[in-house]
Amino acid sequence: MSKAKTETKMDSFQSWAHRWGRVGTLIALIYMVALPFVVLAAYDSIPSLGEVFNVNTFSILLIYIPVGFSEALSYTPILGCSAYLAFITGKHYEPEAPGGGKRHEPDPKAAQHPGG
Repeated sequence: MSKAKTETKMDSFQSWAHRWGRVGTLIALIYMVALPFVVLAAYDSIPSLGEVFNVNTFSILLIYIPVGFSEALSYTPILGCSAYLAFITGKHYEPEAPGGGKRHEPDPKAAQHPGG
């Protein structure tokens, strides 16, 4: 029972969005990583590697890395091309999708009958 792989092709918008999503994510990652080093160098306070990589750092990374991968694997199929922007800004916990936002609370002062 061998199944032939079906090749799926993206339309022009999807390929454009994914290409620029990757470029934007790369630029954002460079800024997020480089800015602390620039500030540390400006104030001449770059720590040694022993001060940075200690038991506390590894204990945080043991939790952060699996959670980051699982979020990327679970949210990307739902968000599609907007996953790039969602992961850059960190706004993927409340996606702007139908039924994904905050639920509407009725106004208690509003009239409860159709006549107003």
